[in-house]
Amino acid sequence: MKLKIVTLLVLLTSCTSLMAEQLRVILGPGDISEFRYLLSSYPNADARKVATFRTSKAGAPCANGIWFDPIADPEAWSIALAGVTAGRNVEIRYETSSPSPWGDSQWCEAIWISLVP
Repeated sequence: MKLKIVTLLVLLTSCTSLMAEQLRVILGPGDISEFRYLLSSYPNADARKVATFRTSKAGAPCANGIWFDPIADPEAWSIALAGVTAGRNVEIRYETSSPSPWGDSQWCEAIWISLVP
């Protein structure tokens, strides 16, 4: 019986910590200081072909902003471009424990992107 209780507590703790690593932010037009796509000629090879939202609204540990791979997720790229160019609010859920491809833990990976009123 004790083993079952301990196992259940471990599972609940693990699930809670996983959920705590995903956050959500709504970025209005004034909240995005920079929306950038890093070209294939970018000096840092690990950062090439990555899109970034530079914003302070995501907060710690994502002090630099949020990134995603527009090649792997072209629909996300389309939604992000549409939202930014139209001046719409962009809602992003992001993962705080996944550092950027170039190894910077102050950038967080987007899980999904949507446009909201």
